[in-house]
Amino acid sequence: MDVAGAIVLIILIVTLLVIVSERVNETATALFAMSLVGGVLYLYNGLTFGDFVLLMPWDTILFVTAMLIVVAVAASSGMFQYIALLHHMGMIFDNYSNQM
Repeated sequence: MDVAGAIVLIILIVTLLVIVSERVNETATALFAMSLVGGVLYLYNGLTFGDFVLLMPWDTILFVTAMLIVVAVAASSGMFQYIALLHHMGMIFDNYSNQM
């Protein structure tokens, strides 16, 4: 592992520890860590913002974003509570729970 990779790994671990501590805003911490990693990669490898954009796996990012939107809409509609209520009443998933 090169020096840039080690620094990026240290930034990742510190970011995760700060987020888990719940003392600061998670979004601000992630954005700050992202900017630090971008600076490190720019200094060590000379990657510009345009290179970052071209190297990103956009299909994966868009898929995860779409799934988050679907789950948020389903949660706000109360679908998960409805399914949990049906399960609690024994109206669905009976065959699966009896097999365990």
